[in-house]
Amino acid sequence: MNNKILKIIIVLCCLISTAHAKKDMFGFGSNDNSVSSSEMEKILVKMTRTMNKDLPRDITAYEQLKTTTAGPGLRYTYTFILTKNTSRDSSKEDIANYLQQAEQSVKSSFCSNPKTIFFVKNGVTANYEYYLSDGVYMGDFNVTPKDCGY
Repeated sequence: MNNKILKIIIVLCCLISTAHAKKDMFGFGSNDNSVSSSEMEKILVKMTRTMNKDLPRDITAYEQLKTTTAGPGLRYTYTFILTKNTSRDSSKEDIANYLQQAEQSVKSSFCSNPKTIFFVKNGVTANYEYYLSDGVYMGDFNVTPKDCGY
């Protein structure tokens, strides 16, 4: 599982960088504190369209960001595939441990990074869903504004 923790950290860095790039691209800088819900929904849709042009993309040798989805409402979903793991070689315990570690790492980073706090402060829930390479659903988790103290 130590390699998986490292992969999670790498994924987080990529996602945070992507979120920052998209934030600047759509014209809301770090000094902006809030936008309306309808404006945020439009931003999320634009982010999805832009990001998905470059997807799927390998994040690590073992993980691929397959797609992103905006909505419903103030929800943004990242869909990952573990490209080297199948349901035949992944135990329920391994999957549960992976998701637990991923959730802890993602929440900690997402809630403390100034580049993603903009989204949290504006009510966006980030959903992270994971699949094995043979298409079997592993699970998912959310990072909500409440998780980050908002």
